[in-house]
Amino acid sequence: MKRSYLIFTMVIILVTFYFSLQFINIKYYSDDDLTKQFNDIKKGLVFKDNIMIKTNKNIEDYITFKNIKIKNDFQDFIIASQDENVSMPYVSYVLKDENDNNKAIFNMGISYTYLDYMNMKDEDITLMGDIKKVDDTNRQQFIKDYKIKNDIDLLKFMAQFKYPNFNIITPLVKVKRDYAGVVMFSTFMPKVKNLGEIKGDYEGFILNMDKIKEVHILKDGKSYTFTFFNTDYFSDQYIFELLNTIVIE
Repeated sequence: MKRSYLIFTMVIILVTFYFSLQFINIKYYSDDDLTKQFNDIKKGLVFKDNIMIKTNKNIEDYITFKNIKIKNDFQDFIIASQDENVSMPYVSYVLKDENDNNKAIFNMGISYTYLDYMNMKDEDITLMGDIKKVDDTNRQQFIKDYKIKNDIDLLKFMAQFKYPNFNIITPLVKVKRDYAGVVMFSTFMPKVKNLGEIKGDYEGFILNMDKIKEVHILKDGKSYTFTFFNTDYFSDQYIFELLNTIVIE
């Protein structure tokens, strides 16, 4: 009788300890600020348009940067800054008005993909958050477990992902994984009005922001970025025409 009572008591203690520890862990990883930030970002993760690129190769005048070419419609622009030697090389063209103010800006370069960020080692990246709560193993597991193959997959997945999506019986490994994925995504992903998906000769996506369009073309494990500042100058139709002159060699 005493033995049975002792076993029962030990079970109760262990169960109580487990659920108490689980409650502490869930509270630790339930970040109201992060949840609000992520949900604000999610509002814009809607693919509104498909943009079909059919490269026009009958272009006589290009501007060239690294292995990227685009039609030279920038004769009146000046090169404001350029760096070919950094890990994310870029060039920035600026058009000035009569008062020497910036009228329009066009940037192009090569950057990490979003999946690169998710898979980076901790020592290679600085997070704008509490690094103690996440690590590269959790982020990589997020990508693997949810079968995310590229940046477009990631954007579409995060658009329907619910965070926090755990309770008192959720395994701690899942809690850590989901927290790490949302922390990283919320760090590199800006708030956007909506998205566009690029298909055709190239694949990628467009981030539509206030007065800004940021184009990402995904090729050979890299993200080729083209950013248009001032959509009053760069209309949707004008940007579409320029995108159809891009050549990535």
